[in-house]
Amino acid sequence: MRSAIAPHRRVIYEFALNLLPNTTVDINPTATIGHFRLIDCIRYTRDRVLCITEYENAPIIGLCYSAISYVWKGNLEEGPSPLNDLGTFSVRGAEDGDPISLEVLHHACSASIIEGANWLWLDRLCIIQTSRDDKAWQIARMYDIYRNCNTCIILPGGINRLVSEEEETTWITRAWTLQEVTAPKRTVVLFRWERGGGEWEGWQGGVKSRVTEVVPKQSAMTPLLGMLKACYYPMALTWTPADDSDACDDISLSILGSYGESPIGSLLWALEMDDTEGRAVAIWQSALLRTSSRPVDMVLSIMGIFGVSLDARKFHKNDRVGATIALAQEILRNGGKPAWLAMTLDIPPSRLLSSFPDFPITDLNEADSDEERKEGEDVSNVLLPSSWVKDIPGGTMDDNGFLNLTCKGTPIVFT
Repeated sequence: MRSAIAPHRRVIYEFALNLLPNTTVDINPTATIGHFRLIDCIRYTRDRVLCITEYENAPIIGLCYSAISYVWKGNLEEGPSPLNDLGTFSVRGAEDGDPISLEVLHHACSASIIEGANWLWLDRLCIIQTSRDDKAWQIARMYDIYRNCNTCIILPGGINRLVSEEEETTWITRAWTLQEVTAPKRTVVLFRWERGGGEWEGWQGGVKSRVTEVVPKQSAMTPLLGMLKACYYPMALTWTPADDSDACDDISLSILGSYGESPIGSLLWALEMDDTEGRAVAIWQSALLRTSSRPVDMVLSIMGIFGVSLDARKFHKNDRVGATIALAQEILRNGGKPAWLAMTLDIPPSRLLSSFPDFPITDLNEADSDEERKEGEDVSNVLLPSSWVKDIPGGTMDDNGFLNLTCKGTPIVFT
């Protein structure tokens, strides 16, 4: 039996929840650059204290924790919400994102505990937001953070409030969320729900998923695959409660999208694909449909999926082309295939990087040049093939982005 040595840890932030509303949390004075940090879920839910612990020189593997997947700017409340009773707070260096709801964080910690993990990783609180060096260190290890978590908990509407199963969100269109759900062993969606635990099911078992209650009469969670298929399903679902409450047959879900939308289809393909080459194509396709306010994040957010770790400090926030070249070079250097060639045939090639399709629009207001402003294709509803090319030859890519393929050839003689 293998014994594990408990990593040394120390508390770097501790503050009572009743004093947190309308304040700004800053871990910079006590945190050390290049360390992992986790939120103590037991202290948060039982003692009503926000407690952040830092692990000194400890690998993230072996720690039982959940990781949060959410959008930086989510769905804002149009009217008063009971989930905002405890108030909100901000984080130093991340004031441009939505304020963190104390109540939503309570639901997330509760879900983590139900999943068997007493610790929670949330980038907003576990990364020194004012430190470029700590951000780069964490980004280089982001894939491992999600790959080694016990469960990834999705907050589709953001960290400011929980949204219901019927409310549309932008979660599936954001760049970072692709890595956050393809890396973990288990992923669940946390949402506002008043019906308790039970199961929803499509006609003749077309789609089925178990729903677990988190906070009674307030929230629940269900596996990501079940939620994606329910949103993609063209008909209303039947709800069967676990208790004696009333069943119903009119459950319609759109929290991650709607029937026929390409982002859902491409993500389902990426999650369920077993073939290595097919999965690589599915990842590239799903990434193509996503956006980010920082173009370079379109690359940094998927590099770990391909076994690559780039130094984020080497790229300007708008340098998607340079980062893409670096990613492609590393994939090919490691023996990978240029699966991006089979991404789509319907989008014209990029004028900046010819072996890739025209890059989708991310944030054109931040483009550095007129040439970059012209580059950009709206692919939000493009239909992508659910097929892939087998045995694409390997090759190399030079620093200018030109792809060189290496394969066997045979002469053809006309007679």
